[in-house]
Amino acid sequence: MSSTVKTLILWFVVIVGVFLLWSLFQTTKGTAEAISYTTFLERIDAGAVERVVIRGSEVHGTTRPTAPGGRYDFHVTIAPNYPYTYDALRAHGVIIEFEPANDAPLITALISWAPILFLIALWRFFMRRLQSKPEPAEPKQ
Repeated sequence: MSSTVKTLILWFVVIVGVFLLWSLFQTTKGTAEAISYTTFLERIDAGAVERVVIRGSEVHGTTRPTAPGGRYDFHVTIAPNYPYTYDALRAHGVIIEFEPANDAPLITALISWAPILFLIALWRFFMRRLQSKPEPAEPKQ
């Protein structure tokens, strides 16, 4: 196999690897509907909310199958430590779960920048290899 074919295969593998890394670290937003706090309270009072997961000031929830529109996911930002919200949820039999807030900006930044840093490191690696190769000798005449 010639060196050109080997180089093309290597670059193909590198590009596929970069796309796989990018898709792995790509954060995808679900199909949850963003609603206002007022709408959230109205749905609680109507008995349409079945379950919520509270993470810091973010609330992700699911409506009951019998609610208008059927079962679907939603999310809303609430004021943390606002007792009326928790009282309303408990009064209407909503299942409440708490999760710790994700407050690791350094880790988040590293994960989001990982594909770019990988590409830079890969580019530097290949540039150093190209610089270290000896020039082919000129044919004698």
